[in-house]
Amino acid sequence: MLERTVGDLRIDAGSVLRLVDLSGTFLMNSGFESRYRTGEFGLVTAFAVNTKVERSASALLCWVRHRAWCLVGSEELELPDDPEDIPETVIEEHLAWRAESEWVAQYTPLDGADLMAPAAEAVTAFGMVMAPPTIHPYAREHFQALVSKSPYPAFTLPHLTPISQLPDDEVIQIEDA
Repeated sequence: MLERTVGDLRIDAGSVLRLVDLSGTFLMNSGFESRYRTGEFGLVTAFAVNTKVERSASALLCWVRHRAWCLVGSEELELPDDPEDIPETVIEEHLAWRAESEWVAQYTPLDGADLMAPAAEAVTAFGMVMAPPTIHPYAREHFQALVSKSPYPAFTLPHLTPISQLPDDEVIQIEDA
């Protein structure tokens, strides 16, 4: 696990940003599962946005994955602070619905830019800083449409606070690639 400050991530991302232009956003995978449940339900969202970047001479592909689910009877459950840490057995027992989507933001080089020149750390920082806020509005709309087809109340993903909005000295943990 690597640790970087937000300020360092922002600087690295900026060094890549001046080389590229957003050329498209694409929904690559989507899934929705709904089960009929009765009783009080509470919404548990997991949307620790997972990002990975693939680089070639012709494009940067930034993959972003969102997950959310609604659990019945979750008020009585003692759930961990991070929804990604909820045991699968608890989810299966209390699941009303779950939705998942995986998106790609494609960035192409500006005239004469060499996408292979930036360091790997800068490319990773770019993916973390730029891709989630680029994709998130599309994911919000997509999840809202998916859940509206189920017998449960409407749902919209919460707003995303981009990493770039955090204080410069805040430390972010990055999983090793």
